Amino acid sequence: MRGKYQFLLFIASIAVCGCQSNQTPSAEQATSAKQAHLKMTCHVNFYQDNSLYVTEQEHLFTPSSKSLEISSKEPSGRYIWSLQGEQYSVKNLAASKTHQDLYNKAYLQAIYYGMMSSAQLLTQEQVDEEQTVRIEGKWYIPYLLTKQDAKIRLMKNQFNDRFEQVILQKDNQIYQVLCYNLRFDKDLNNNLPRTIDIFDATNGLSSKKLLVKIQYDSVSVTK
Repeated sequence: MRGKYQFLLFIASIAVCGCQSNQTPSAEQATSAKQAHLKMTCHVNFYQDNSLYVTEQEHLFTPSSKSLEISSKEPSGRYIWSLQGEQYSVKNLAASKTHQDLYNKAYLQAIYYGMMSSAQLLTQEQVDEEQTVRIEGKWYIPYLLTKQDAKIRLMKNQFNDRFEQVILQKDNQIYQVLCYNLRFDKDLNNNLPRTIDIFDATNGLSSKKLLVKIQYDSVSVTK
């Protein structure tokens, strides 16, 4: 696919089971963490048509089933957006569809893979390692996941070996997903990003537009 983030060279085919950080969990800890459920509360800003919509939500990550469930009580009622593997769905418990389109499948994929790669919680994925690229002054090693309807690149910082962002290509859209503000979670014995930004980078990074900002407030881990 031609675009601002086209990467031409496949170097190797590997299986990604997480990423490295300065505090690397043991094999037993990593396996246990991937069987856990992460319930995270957050404030979310949606930037649409020069307007700002702010809401509170609950995000439930389950690495073992590759799933993310977002639940939110909006002024028009309650909504649940779900991603499990390749399957995306919206459960509308509201009387109207006013807020149903806050999320789409690409947004959920962006959030799931951003959080899971940054937190070293990805279950086994078949990926292709690509040629090192420079993005906004930093060098990254891209790992390509090819999905039914999207190409997802997990971007590992070549300097610190952290997965810091995701580039997601779907249809004619390109999204840049930044994961930062890491904080240590003792239950996972690992760092979790507390902020995720989703940008529309279809027309290039110089003119990218912030679409969604997620700021996580609390984390609850159950196994």
